[in-house]
Amino acid sequence: MEVEFRNKDLKWLYEGRRVRSKGFSSNKALTRNFIRTVDKLIAAPDLNALKQVRSLNLEKLTDHPHGYASVRVDRKYRLIVELVSENNAHVTLIGIEKLTNHYQ
Repeated sequence: MEVEFRNKDLKWLYEGRRVRSKGFSSNKALTRNFIRTVDKLIAAPDLNALKQVRSLNLEKLTDHPHGYASVRVDRKYRLIVELVSENNAHVTLIGIEKLTNHYQ
């Protein structure tokens, strides 16, 4: 599936570049899990395949605009993504919005 980074820091983090946020640069396990999660999003052929990956725990968000969902990075962090579809058919693009602490 095609992935588009909408946050420059997350794009740089995925590419292995230095990021401005100390929260990412000091937490190597979070960085490693983030990269693995994005790799799973890229490797999935469609949305149904993503739903089958239990470790991602893909769930649509009710308090965000239509088309937003979250996937699990680890027990504490979630990746907020936008599921973009063509003509309300199947999802063709995942827009990576932000990485959030689920419990704050």
